[in-house]
Amino acid sequence: MSYVTMVTSGKGGVGKSGCCVMLGSALSRLGKKVLVIELDSGLRSLDIMMGLDDRVIYDICDVLDGNCEPIKAIYKYDHAPSLYLMPATSRISPYIKAEDISRLCKGLAGYFDYVLLDTPAGIGSAFDAAANAADSAIIVVTPDAVSVRDGALVSRLLYSQGIENMRLIINKVRTDTVKSGMVENLDKVIDDVAVQLIGVVPDDAEFLKSMAKGRALSEKNTVYMVYDRIARRLCSEYVPLLIC
Repeated sequence: MSYVTMVTSGKGGVGKSGCCVMLGSALSRLGKKVLVIELDSGLRSLDIMMGLDDRVIYDICDVLDGNCEPIKAIYKYDHAPSLYLMPATSRISPYIKAEDISRLCKGLAGYFDYVLLDTPAGIGSAFDAAANAADSAIIVVTPDAVSVRDGALVSRLLYSQGIENMRLIINKVRTDTVKSGMVENLDKVIDDVAVQLIGVVPDDAEFLKSMAKGRALSEKNTVYMVYDRIARRLCSEYVPLLIC
């Protein structure tokens, strides 16, 4: 069975794209074949984060416009067993048709165990297209008031559009704030967004550096270990949350 999951948020800068790389990598280490489809037209970034920027020739718009077969716009990530990327276009694309994304996902679903849709921040045509194609969603927020409020709005909107299978990742959590009592505030984040928590990801300089340079993250790194547990929980395996 293939799962199409949109990775989304209300506010920009919460780390959705990094989430897609790390979650996709962790799922592939569990034996899953994973495709990340980037939908942020004009603001492509995953090719750099995955070290593929010098290989990209075709992108999602080439596929949707009929300029190439989908396989030509799919690139393998070198640092995971079976993780692939279909990058967004670097051109400004004003509108993505929901039916085109649904058709693309249905056509590719038979080849992958998970399709992760990396959506732009906020609500617009790409968000609607992803929601139309997805059967589940991961909402990424940071523990600040604006991000939490926007995450709550997104969760309500997705519920209204028929997506009930949602999970929450709280990202960029500083270790010192957790040790000083931030966990109580994390509980409030969960209550406000009203989505089941699947992982808490720490703010980490090594992780940011690896994404900026398209390099693999050390398996001893806390972010690496957190996403390993998130992937296992997503696959219905019982593992406790790791909050560092």
